[in-house]
Amino acid sequence: MIMQRHHQQHRPSQQFFTVSELAQFEYCPLLWWHEQFDPLAQSDTEELFARMVELEHDHGQPATTLPDYQVIEQLLLRRGAFDPDQQDHTDDDEVLSEREEELIEPVHRSSYTRTLALIALVLLALALLLIGVSFLLTKSGGNIFPMAVLPMGLVLLVIALILLLLLLNERHFQQDRLENQRRHDLGLPSGELVYEDADGEGEPLSSRETPLAGKPTYIIQLQDGRPVPIEVKPGVQNLKQPESNHIVQIGAHCLILEDYFDELPTHGVLRYADREFVVDYTPALRKKVLRLLKEMDNCSEDHPPALNRQRAAKCRACLFQPICPVGQKN
Repeated sequence: MIMQRHHQQHRPSQQFFTVSELAQFEYCPLLWWHEQFDPLAQSDTEELFARMVELEHDHGQPATTLPDYQVIEQLLLRRGAFDPDQQDHTDDDEVLSEREEELIEPVHRSSYTRTLALIALVLLALALLLIGVSFLLTKSGGNIFPMAVLPMGLVLLVIALILLLLLLNERHFQQDRLENQRRHDLGLPSGELVYEDADGEGEPLSSRETPLAGKPTYIIQLQDGRPVPIEVKPGVQNLKQPESNHIVQIGAHCLILEDYFDELPTHGVLRYADREFVVDYTPALRKKVLRLLKEMDNCSEDHPPALNRQRAAKCRACLFQPICPVGQKN
């Protein structure tokens, strides 16, 4: 696991944001604002159901045409409140995660390694026993027998140590082979895999200078020490160029990794379902990430982002369109 070189320090006046929030803000600032400050989005499932029942009681059948009702319905759908099989899907994900963990089987469980370790331990115990007996016989006044026992004990000790060294070497070899095979199966570039969040269990990484934290899917450290964040988007395909919010996501990961490695990141990788893109970590991208963070920090419940227009396709796909002034125009 990579370790941060500095203690986290943030100005008290700043909010704290995740890389996913930053990407959402780039996609649509108003979508992010509704997610953060809209009372409906902040309500739990029981409160949303109660509000839905209240609207149905007050308005009857026409309640389904009300903006608030439509947003509540979409929020509940997103949370899987109407899906009885949600738990089954969660269980399936846990099974897949366990199967992935089984790809790296501890080497000491193999029969060959256990046998080698057992032989080494037996020879080591026998060697120590013979050496001890030799010293005891020497003290008792024997001459020839101790002289024969001591070399035997030393020879067995040397053999046991050699077997232990072979055992350690075999263990490292198997671990490297399995790790290389796993990296090959995952399609990762050459280098050391120093971080992974493919199963969602990775520890969040945070920046010292900015109020930002995130979890890239993988981090590969190249031979020259540079880190390469890899963000996997299996649900995205058929794109000729990466989405701007995904580029910002890579830039944010690179900004965070500046605090974790001696060598600064120079690029990251976006992997979609059908292709991948290399995103250069340029000064312009870094500046854009910092600018977006500042804009997010200036927002509040009473001060939404200054956005007057948005692409119609984004608004039609947004669950907050019925209550969003910009979305209602599209």
